[in-house]
Amino acid sequence: MAPIYVRDSSLTSKVIDVLKDHAQDRYEVLMPADLETLGSFPAAVCAIDANPGYSLGQNLHGDLITTIPKTRGEHGYQPKYKEMDAGLLVLGPEVKPGLNLGTVQLLDIPATVSNLMSLPLDHLDGQVLPLSGLNLP
Repeated sequence: MAPIYVRDSSLTSKVIDVLKDHAQDRYEVLMPADLETLGSFPAAVCAIDANPGYSLGQNLHGDLITTIPKTRGEHGYQPKYKEMDAGLLVLGPEVKPGLNLGTVQLLDIPATVSNLMSLPLDHLDGQVLPLSGLNLP
């Protein structure tokens, strides 16, 4: 997902219209309400999110669509794309063997690590993962 920021607010609707006109089946334009629901990019006027089979590149010039010679790892997709889920493997003396945590949010990892290290980081948004099978203090 790529946030779109516009310096001149008078161009906002034009930028969004151009993005929507070129989207076809390649990407989705996410509006501020969509981004708020996702908890992403509060200052962006919108964002574009590549549909499956496409990825967002870094080129500022050249063709809008290019072919990538081989498949590569990507990140930044919305949670609705379950095929983009990743695994999490946790090892250590505090971890109950065979524990299945189910779906874990990325925000939970810093909260869990800070808890295990007894570092009081109260400003973290995630939840402490119950690695011992019980909620950690």
